[in-house]
Amino acid sequence: LKKRGQVDTMRSLGVDRPINYREENWWEIAQYTDDPFDVIIDCVGGNDHFAKSPAVLKKRGRFVAVVGDEPHVVVKSAGQLLKFVCTSLWRPIWTTFSFSSPNYFMFVSGSSGELVSSVLGMMAEGKLRILLEPSSPYPFTLEGVRSALQLQLSGHAHGKVVVRVSEEK
Repeated sequence: LKKRGQVDTMRSLGVDRPINYREENWWEIAQYTDDPFDVIIDCVGGNDHFAKSPAVLKKRGRFVAVVGDEPHVVVKSAGQLLKFVCTSLWRPIWTTFSFSSPNYFMFVSGSSGELVSSVLGMMAEGKLRILLEPSSPYPFTLEGVRSALQLQLSGHAHGKVVVRVSEEK
């Protein structure tokens, strides 16, 4: 969290202890270092989270990366591409055989009909709530799509950014 006003929103989604990242580092919180986690699911990426995770993970805990080390990868050379691919492929292998670091997993999802049906079912049952960006939906115009993409790329969206393709009839 970066604003105190988001605490209520996070609590309404079931978060036990929201963290304002401008005021404290999650890897230094005594509650977490004293009672480490079994699993960390990193939905943010960047900031070398994997390297910081052993401080709050149980020995041989699991670090699941939903996004990579860099949330916005820009590849301008073969060397950059090689570094990105090697890190993504090598880290899960070496952490499997390392006894001193967490197990690293890269989460990659598909869009099968079964997965979509499962997610929609959890939403209908109230088991999964999707937070929408308050400024959504954006109109399906050049300016609307441009604004939605800029917000998404800024990393400052507070939920899913939606573009309304058509009006319901």
